[in-house]
Amino acid sequence: SGNYLYTWGNNSDGQVGDGTTIYANYPYQIPLTKWKYVEDRLSDITFAIDDTGNLYGWGCNYYGHLTNLSTRNLQLTPRKLNNSKWKTIIYHGANKPIHALDENGYLYGWGGFNSSNLIGNGETVGTQYTPFKIPTTKWKSVIGNSAGTFAIDENDYLFIWGDNLNDTLIGNNLPYKISETKWKYVYNRGRTSTGSTTCAIDIDGYLYAWGEQSYGELGTGYQYNKQTVPYKISNTTKW
Repeated sequence: SGNYLYTWGNNSDGQVGDGTTIYANYPYQIPLTKWKYVEDRLSDITFAIDDTGNLYGWGCNYYGHLTNLSTRNLQLTPRKLNNSKWKTIIYHGANKPIHALDENGYLYGWGGFNSSNLIGNGETVGTQYTPFKIPTTKWKSVIGNSAGTFAIDENDYLFIWGDNLNDTLIGNNLPYKISETKWKYVYNRGRTSTGSTTCAIDIDGYLYAWGEQSYGELGTGYQYNKQTVPYKISNTTKW
């Protein structure tokens, strides 16, 4: 309740942040500051934004996630990554990039191996060791996983980039605009054995879905099929 951050558990890569690689069996309070956001999707690295907007990272730096540290090393205590102020950060998963949205609405990506086009810098290989500013616009929100990056810009347009596995309407190494529809929310469940499914709600409250399904999850009336453009679930129900 006081916005203090505590970590514990697996610490093999220093992701607890207590200066060791010893398993933490009790909660450890991260020192120095209060916090407003933490991202720890996988067990090898931790990112957190303090209450003044500073971004810190600690844990495994095998793929440049801790910016400007190009060597494969462990960061055992919180390290301030740069002098920018940030609102949110997402981690795409093991060996994948991260994206962070700053307080001015600009979106940056860095780190990880970029074979799935997740950063949005026009490259499909290599590691981005410094934050790359996603071009064209300012952004309201961003989500991401191993399947792709999904971001809504300041004009409510939805852009997607990343791996186009199973025709899930991604398939670009630069941001791709999804139609002229305006959106307020997007969700992607990530890549699974049945493909990748995206759901989004437009600014009028209508729900759309696209991607691949094996259990009727798109709501199209079929159990198996690919939906390569957004499918409107209902013309009457709003969400």
